[in-house]
Amino acid sequence: MTDLELKSKVNTKQTIIPKVAINKLQTSIPTEKKRKSSALSLKSLTQKREETTAKSKIEINTDDLPKKPFQKQELLDLWNAYIAILNKKGEKLLASLMSSNQPEINLTKLTFSLPNSRMKNSLLKAKPQILKYLREQLQNYQIDFKIITNEAMEKKFAYTPKEKYEVLREKNLLLSKLKKTFDLDV
Repeated sequence: MTDLELKSKVNTKQTIIPKVAINKLQTSIPTEKKRKSSALSLKSLTQKREETTAKSKIEINTDDLPKKPFQKQELLDLWNAYIAILNKKGEKLLASLMSSNQPEINLTKLTFSLPNSRMKNSLLKAKPQILKYLREQLQNYQIDFKIITNEAMEKKFAYTPKEKYEVLREKNLLLSKLKKTFDLDV
């Protein structure tokens, strides 16, 4: 056999591939799969953030859900009960944010004031869970609340012992008499 004949036989053998072999080749070729990202990577953090925002953006059609009327006191009692639940779970920061002020209630709309945007953002993250609890307990799915930042509220918080004394004295004028009677220091 000459070289030319050998090349032609090799070419014919290479071009003839059984269909079974083609199917095996196609299945064995790795396709692009989404790889799971490491729990410690930046990509995993952005994926988790995107998943939580996608979950929180799901809106419920409240037209078909119950709209049972409720009293303001019922809502405030549930608000305080939720604070107690948070304390039991160990979520002290959120519980203290919610107990820092009572929400103002106007029919089914609540307004909650906080002194700064950092506190507001913390409460906004928990808003879906809070609303879910209130709506289920009161059987009224029209309830909603908004959080506003009130910079003037910041002065309410007392940090030093003297500031604490002044705040308490404003609430109870007899405290200054008690201080004078026993000659107490602040």
